[in-house]
Amino acid sequence: MNESEILERIAAIFARDRRYSKDLILGIGDDGAVIAPTNEPLILTTDCAIEGIHFKREWSSLGEIGAKVAAANLADVYAMGGVPKFLLVAAAIPKGASDEIFELAEGIAAEADLVGAQVIGGDLSSSEKIMITITAVGTTAKPVKRSGAKLGDVVVATGLTGWSKAGLNLLQRGLTNSDRAISQFKKPNPPYSSAEKLALVANSMCDVSDGLLSEANHIGKASSLTLEVDPELISKLAGFSEIAKLGGEISSDHWDWILSGGEDHQFLATVPADSDYENHGAFKIGTVKALGKNYVELLGRELPKEVGYSHF
Repeated sequence: MNESEILERIAAIFARDRRYSKDLILGIGDDGAVIAPTNEPLILTTDCAIEGIHFKREWSSLGEIGAKVAAANLADVYAMGGVPKFLLVAAAIPKGASDEIFELAEGIAAEADLVGAQVIGGDLSSSEKIMITITAVGTTAKPVKRSGAKLGDVVVATGLTGWSKAGLNLLQRGLTNSDRAISQFKKPNPPYSSAEKLALVANSMCDVSDGLLSEANHIGKASSLTLEVDPELISKLAGFSEIAKLGGEISSDHWDWILSGGEDHQFLATVPADSDYENHGAFKIGTVKALGKNYVELLGRELPKEVGYSHF
């Protein structure tokens, strides 16, 4: 199959009806996509994933990998208080692996389907390893920034973090104790609808991609305040007893998973104390205080040396 045939088939995979098609003037098939002007600010975000660093073929299918990279971009748009509309995809695959690119495309398209976004272009090249870069374009009436936290805000999360890192630990050890943890690592399920609702009341918000404490630290630093996270409140979140039991089964620290594990793509935010955040898909896990010794603190516990994933 030559390059033109590959691109035609990929275009067919991405040629789905989308709710934002009215904003698209020209999609796949030309030197560039053309979208209609919008009266709302645009959000642009991009993520890349490289085989052997961000994913392993022996652990995940190409469909799962495609969906996971797409989810990282879509979650970033929601974290900014926006709604994703379009995706641009650049991929490099080994020569002779044309069939594999279709599975990758199907995974990306399936994740985009969850929010009605549309892939409108990109690039395809050859490489010794698979590399994927996705750029998302979204719109927002009002961006929600990391720097917006207010003194006295409630720190909230859309759900329990740690499942992805738990799944990674299981795969690294060749264990299968938890289907939930392994599936969450292979293909996260960001609570997109909760994030969209939460953005209506949030003063600041982050996508939890590098770890709960890491993201709390980002918000605290950007806002010149301290986010005090309460483990007791976290222990009341749905799924906590299950992940704690799993940690005991494999002699791992479930708190390390929850506080420092990345790629869950839950959402962390600060909201006014009098806001109806529980009806916006969020749960209290702490409080915003005046700046202390650190930008993030753990109530009743010492901060771990590493508060999240480091890319370098």
